Amino acid sequence: MHDVLAEEERRLPARPACVVLLDIDFFKRINDRLGHAAGDAVLRAVAQHLRTGLRPGDVLARWGGEEFLVLLPDTGPDAAHALVDYLRASMAGLVVAGLDPAVRPSFSAGVAARQGREAFSDAINRADKALYRAKADGRNRICVA
Repeated sequence: MHDVLAEEERRLPARPACVVLLDIDFFKRINDRLGHAAGDAVLRAVAQHLRTGLRPGDVLARWGGEEFLVLLPDTGPDAAHALVDYLRASMAGLVVAGLDPAVRPSFSAGVAARQGREAFSDAINRADKALYRAKADGRNRICVA
């Protein structure tokens, strides 16, 4: 993802885009109670769910631990929020293979629009702060920076 963002900054320096940081809610609890194999299954299922809901040209990457970063090119904050909210709401139906069907992962997200020619790292920092607000506000929600 770092290479994709650097290329985007170099090739299309003022192209509008949003970045989204997503964090699987209570992931540590899943690992601790069900084991790391279950945690890995949740990561794979969530990644697959996110990939199938994104548009051509959107980029998804695991950002660390249970976090994912999504690049939404040519997208403003309202459209980004709507797309991520669709993904969030549709997670309610996600069943993870090999786990009790009662285990339904959810995510919290922070959305930030890139402002002009700013570095994506600045937008990611704003998305990270918005993500922490979403978690503090009760999880399974989206905040826009």
